Amino acid sequence: MNRPRRIAAALATLTMLVGACTVPTSGEATVIAQEDLPVLLRDEPAVTTTTQDTSNPTVAVYYVRARAGEDLVLELVRKPATVANRREALLALLANPVTVEEREAGLNNRLGGIELPASTDGEGELLKIVRTGVVDENGLKIREIELNGPIDLDGSLLRQAYAQLVFTVTEGATVDFVRFIIAGQVVDISLGNDLKQLVTPADFADLAPITE
Repeated sequence: MNRPRRIAAALATLTMLVGACTVPTSGEATVIAQEDLPVLLRDEPAVTTTTQDTSNPTVAVYYVRARAGEDLVLELVRKPATVANRREALLALLANPVTVEEREAGLNNRLGGIELPASTDGEGELLKIVRTGVVDENGLKIREIELNGPIDLDGSLLRQAYAQLVFTVTEGATVDFVRFIIAGQVVDISLGNDLKQLVTPADFADLAPITE
């Protein structure tokens, strides 16, 4: 509808409204109910249409990348998931060995498709997340990660694996510490000459992701 027609329509509507407003003998104006008004003059909220995002959700996980020779850091990688939450991020980390393209780009995942040690009852079973959640202890928020068995790595590789888990589970989160549990027991994580049961990304500062 062009502008003259819109103006004509508005004037016609106003004429209808004036005709509908009668002044009784008391001299008081009659209030017309909203539902009796023409649609163009009703005091109704505007309807906002939104487009739903139907794209597949992804989660942020951390892989190991070699830089400058032997220097290793973590790098954020996005992986497909069912829903975007912490558990899905951990599942994606454990379930996804690096692709050919990722390996060629220098990425490695110490945890992707890793098997439990042969000495365990679950020989040949893959490392899995049994449970994860946040507990409150003395005002501290602790993210617990329970695994179905020990991570079958040693030395620096084991530390890198724990760093991947810690950075992944704390990405964008507000927790004070991360704690690992295996077979009902809290895991002591070796950090150089120290053992810790409660760790943070700061304990793996040498592997902290580089922001470019």
